[in-house]
Amino acid sequence: ANNFPAVAASCGLGALAFSPANVGAVLGAPACFIDAAGNTAPGSAVYQGFAAQVAASVAQIPQGIMNDPNGNPLGAFFGLQFQPQLLAYPNAVEDGITDNNKLTYTGQFNYEVNDTINVYGRYATGFKSASWNLTRDSRPFQADALALAAAGLLPNNYVPSTGRNFGTRYSEPETSEVVEIGFKAKGDWGTFNFAAFDQTIENFQSTIFQGTGFVLANAGTQSTKGIEWDSTFKLMDPLHITFAGVLQDPVYDSFPTAPGPAGTVIDLSGQRPAGINELALSTSATYTHDFSDAISGFVRADYQYESDVQIVDNIAGLTRSTNIINASAGVGFDSGVSFMIWARNLNNDQSYTSAFPGVVQGSTINAYPSQPRTYGASVRYKF
Repeated sequence: ANNFPAVAASCGLGALAFSPANVGAVLGAPACFIDAAGNTAPGSAVYQGFAAQVAASVAQIPQGIMNDPNGNPLGAFFGLQFQPQLLAYPNAVEDGITDNNKLTYTGQFNYEVNDTINVYGRYATGFKSASWNLTRDSRPFQADALALAAAGLLPNNYVPSTGRNFGTRYSEPETSEVVEIGFKAKGDWGTFNFAAFDQTIENFQSTIFQGTGFVLANAGTQSTKGIEWDSTFKLMDPLHITFAGVLQDPVYDSFPTAPGPAGTVIDLSGQRPAGINELALSTSATYTHDFSDAISGFVRADYQYESDVQIVDNIAGLTRSTNIINASAGVGFDSGVSFMIWARNLNNDQSYTSAFPGVVQGSTINAYPSQPRTYGASVRYKF
């Protein structure tokens, strides 16, 4: 190793430092002959035993001190380098282009049963083009690893054999189809709309934060079956009631390579996708009153419910449910001035709206809390 710069210089390559890349340069120099005594002469093939001798020397040198016999003084900071070097992009292997197109369509029928009820059916397809990872943590696909290595484009901390520092540039396009049947009814009593649906998404796009960056992936198939409704009832002239909801059963039909906790890969096939509640309900009551021809007022309350659900796919056991009561009251004048007092989350329901792994802290979880109980008042003027 100490004599290597002189060997490289005698081959016409200059006094190169001892490193695997420079050893390859010497071994590939056609004008360099090395005999058993270490002498060189032009015009001959490389001495047969030299490669084996160099390989044995390299194997004895720790990776961290390949170019520094005194040890790498920055070795202690290795843990801080949690982001790999950027790979020049686009490059000879990755052109940085996706070209997606798809013809989508919708078919629907309607039938008016009478003046009150209308029934319908619908079949629709959908398409979402590739989603690009535009963050600092965009990484080449491992499928391109060998081609990138052969082209000499990989920085030294990318390891094709283990997949180290490879990831995703984008998620593939997703396609969807949905079948829906339902009816709509209206009368002096109010309105009521109902629908049953069956939706399937192929190549469902998933985006999740893994502690150092975002991973864009595709589930094989994600499907949802359910019912939904919304209604308004006029129990008496000044009192209006609304009631809406959705009951569904979402599932990853196939997601064998899902991003998991701590950067692992897990199989979520057959599991419920995070963040999609099985049951969600919303109801409200509004009472209005005219104090005079010039003054009117109202009192309103609403309730929001969402059943318990895991917040994100890569943090097991962290769930969220919602039980929130809101209320408001106000008065308005013909002059355009109105006053309102309100309370949001009156019952001070506490939950998390989202969560993600701590940046380079495997045992840390960060989460965003829901809005606490909040009171307020507002004044408006319409002109």
